[in-house]
Amino acid sequence: MSFMSAPESTRTGIPRAPIGPAQRAMLMRRLANLDAIARRRGTTLDAWDRANEERAGQIYFEVGAWGWWSQQRRDSLSLGRVRVFYSL
Repeated sequence: MSFMSAPESTRTGIPRAPIGPAQRAMLMRRLANLDAIARRRGTTLDAWDRANEERAGQIYFEVGAWGWWSQQRRDSLSLGRVRVFYSL
């Protein structure tokens, strides 16, 4: 299995997050560019750190996908409450 192929959730026993193929591909592209993530966080990665982060990203991709889905859902629900409040 290559790094950019669809992750197998069976490695961690976590079911696949309910996100579409476009969102899954976006998250995989982000994970493929660990240096950009490090720059956004104001740090750098040496070869050892990069290898560890790549491996963790492969193993725990689905956990991150669920986290992204949860954040998007929370954001949309909070916007819905604001709309309801102002429509009263």
